Order: sequence, then structure tokens, then C-alpha cells
Amino acid sequence: MVSGAKSESRNPMLASDPHLSLSSPSVFHEVHLAVRRGHQEEPLDAYGVGFPGVPGVIHGHNQRIMWGST
Repeated sequence: MVSGAKSESRNPMLASDPHLSLSSPSVFHEVHLAVRRGHQEEPLDAYGVGFPGVPGVIHGHNQRIMWGST
């Protein structure tokens, strides 16, 4: 993790390395999960990568946090 005070964008950065070799097709695919209730603010809004066919974000972020694995 790199503090936002040390980045040019002033945003923190997270590097994650799941120790997987490159493959084709890729193990992960892009996922954006958004759950809305009427006109309220979205209670769930997460973006990242996950496994094909599985509704989940393995490595990603939402409005408050970011996560990954090693």
C-alpha cells in the first residue's frame, strides 16, 4: 500500500499479486456489482475482477476500501 501523500494523484495505491501464471483465457474477468434500492444511494457498488460465472469481486474496490490477495 502506498499512501496518497506519496502519489502524484494524491490517492492511495494498492498492489496485489495472486501468484498466478499468465493464461489464455484469463482466470479472472472484470466485474462491476451495483445494487440499487429505488432512488437511494447505491448500498453496494464494487468493481474489480472475479471468476467467470461467479457473482463476486475477488480483487477490487468500492467507495471506501480496496482489497486483494497474495
